[in-house]
Amino acid sequence: MNALYNTARERMVKGMFDWQALDVVLTAWSGPYQYDETNRYSGDIVSRKGIKRATALKNVASSATVEGIVQTAPYVFTTISIGEPVIFFTMSLRSSQVGLDELVCYLDEGFNLPYEPNGLEVVVQPDWLHQRGWFRA
Repeated sequence: MNALYNTARERMVKGMFDWQALDVVLTAWSGPYQYDETNRYSGDIVSRKGIKRATALKNVASSATVEGIVQTAPYVFTTISIGEPVIFFTMSLRSSQVGLDELVCYLDEGFNLPYEPNGLEVVVQPDWLHQRGWFRA
């Protein structure tokens, strides 16, 4: 179930969400965490026993279609250490403070998920069949 978090929906309907101007980060997670649309920050996931595995490098290419599909180039994780499988990803607005990345989108449906990390580079790309989109606003 890939889905938006409530705070992201609210920002979108109030016109406070400029996809191309935002610093959006992709994070890989393990653990028993279940999606809760009321969560606001990455720290909320940690408090529910989610284990932050890695954060992708900054993505410099983002766009949006007139249909509201948000797009980026693939995200690259230089390494995700060997250990528990990656169960889901989150897209968040990057914060300089630990645990305060503001959640945008929860992603647990995708090719090769859950993923067994092997310690090597991992490339995660949006759905190329649907206009390279992560979600539709």
